[in-house]
Amino acid sequence: MRLHIALVHYPVLDRKGHRVTTSVTNLDIHDFVRIALTFDVEKAFMVTPITQQREMIQYVKDAWIGREDSSEKKIRSRAFARLEAVPSIEAVQNDILKRTGSAPFTITTSATKAEGTLSFAEAQQKISSQTKPSLLLFGTGWGLTPEVHQAADARLEPIRAHATYNHLPVRAAIAMILDRLVPEPSPANLAG
Repeated sequence: MRLHIALVHYPVLDRKGHRVTTSVTNLDIHDFVRIALTFDVEKAFMVTPITQQREMIQYVKDAWIGREDSSEKKIRSRAFARLEAVPSIEAVQNDILKRTGSAPFTITTSATKAEGTLSFAEAQQKISSQTKPSLLLFGTGWGLTPEVHQAADARLEPIRAHATYNHLPVRAAIAMILDRLVPEPSPANLAG
């Protein structure tokens, strides 16, 4: 399974439905890479068109890469090695294409129920059976714009479509979704 994830800060919606760019937070950076390592994601992207935010992400990454003075720092260094800050979703897709030779099968996520969404079981099957890499897009703010969903290959069902309130912190949503989509590693893989 060649799975990639992207935390999208633009284009996303605000609470009134306007297209905005959200702020990158230090907490999001650390939790995002730890989640990526936990679920053995090949590469984790943070998408923001704001140069200063990408520079901040790189600064935090550089502070952890190569630090091997304790086991926690060594693990965090491995997690940060998977992180890339890019200006757009297209840059994510181009990076994957360049590294793997295939454009990714792109799946968007949302807290909003929509027609034609993939169930978690269907998405897991598609991701597992793809010969090309897969990319999951997670929106910050109030979610990805309609254009992002329309340009994707598929859209995943919400975590709790029947809830009266469904606005999880994005870090929690990413972990929950990956837990449902990424199969348990075999005991042989855990040993090595």
